[in-house]
Amino acid sequence: MYRAAALDALENNITTDPEAVARHCAQIKLDFDWSFNPAHVLLNGRDVAQAIRRQVVTQNTFVAADNPKVRELLVRRQREIGGECGSLVSEGRDQGTVVFPDADCKFFLIADVNERARRRMQQLLQMNLSADENQIATEIATRDHKDRNRPVGPLLQAPDAHVIDATHLSLEEVVQAMLNHIEAEKNMSEQAKPTQPGESEIVQEKAGDKSAAPPVKFTYRGEGTDFIQVLEWDIGKIFFQFIAMLFFQVRIFGRNNIPAKGGALLVTNHQSFLDPWMIGIALHRQIHFMARESIFKGGFWQYALERTNAFPIRRGRADSTAIREAISRLNKGYLVNIFPEATRTNDGTIGPIASGVAVIVHRAGVPVIPVVIDGAFEVLPRTRKLPRFGKVRVRYGVPIPFKELKDLSADLISIRIRREMIHLQKHLGSPHTAASQRRFEDDLAAGKARLVVSRELSA
Repeated sequence: MYRAAALDALENNITTDPEAVARHCAQIKLDFDWSFNPAHVLLNGRDVAQAIRRQVVTQNTFVAADNPKVRELLVRRQREIGGECGSLVSEGRDQGTVVFPDADCKFFLIADVNERARRRMQQLLQMNLSADENQIATEIATRDHKDRNRPVGPLLQAPDAHVIDATHLSLEEVVQAMLNHIEAEKNMSEQAKPTQPGESEIVQEKAGDKSAAPPVKFTYRGEGTDFIQVLEWDIGKIFFQFIAMLFFQVRIFGRNNIPAKGGALLVTNHQSFLDPWMIGIALHRQIHFMARESIFKGGFWQYALERTNAFPIRRGRADSTAIREAISRLNKGYLVNIFPEATRTNDGTIGPIASGVAVIVHRAGVPVIPVVIDGAFEVLPRTRKLPRFGKVRVRYGVPIPFKELKDLSADLISIRIRREMIHLQKHLGSPHTAASQRRFEDDLAAGKARLVVSRELSA
């Protein structure tokens, strides 16, 4: 992230002005494309994973790394990312001491300077970049010295970090050494308790936040596991069909686009609290919903959510537990619905798509079905507590086969899905279509085609 901030300073020719670097850093968007392994860093939506490894960036990283205001901004952003991801492997010189002092496990890697220079030389050659190995060694030693003595975020070993000398170890051997240490620590921990069968747990990582909420547990009760569950679903569907027709004159289009069997990911715009049951009342199949974590409060309400196949997501990018749960249910052949805008619309338009969609698409390998609701925003906008009479329309789009998405990046998947949703909105005759298209074009121009949710958004 510091390299990306330095790259931005270089591109804007402000490297000699620390205040300008800090001001610019406050305006740029630094995120990650989690569809790659390891993740690629994004600067204003642009993949700069290779650009930040150029020698000129290495030589100028200090303009960001040594800037206290930049460090304050990026530490805050790194903690946000840690909270969004749920579980995270983070690498950096201040990660275990400053950014995540309460991390579950810390490693401090050391290696001979000459060996590090040799490895960096190999990296550069693989990127078709030329460099001098002796010069690289000198730069590494200089950077180490500066980083150890800088006033903010210095290079220090955390007292509780496990040291690994990687000089004579391969990449695989370093990873194995880490895994061995983690396993040993796990076996020694008195708090390590197995999860009960049929239960999943969303863990709120500390990520420097000592006031983290307690874990939210939910039980997967299984679609159609018993006669009562099927009966409950069918009765509920009939009841809500009656309410929908009576008060909202709901019309459904494209039901034949829903496959009769097999897993599929439904990606739906989010206009109101009515959306989840509006998109399910017309289908013969049950839908599994990602629902925000805050409504899983235990008792009968949570039991009812679980019986209707809902499971919690901590709203934000790549909640790893929720994503794994979604993938698992898709692999079982179920329909899973997500609202990729992460929160309800403020104006009826279709907004950017969260990156978790691409992660699910790449790992589950199922078709994506865009779904658009229109009219629910007018019936029950964010500013109202009770709905009013109105007309609601729902259109299920043509499934996008996985083969058309498997080779696309997260950005391109986001763009493809959002474009299809705006197309469906147009077919419904929505008054918000033109505004959705303008917003889409503005986001593309600004490099924000894919939204990465940085914090819990209010209802």
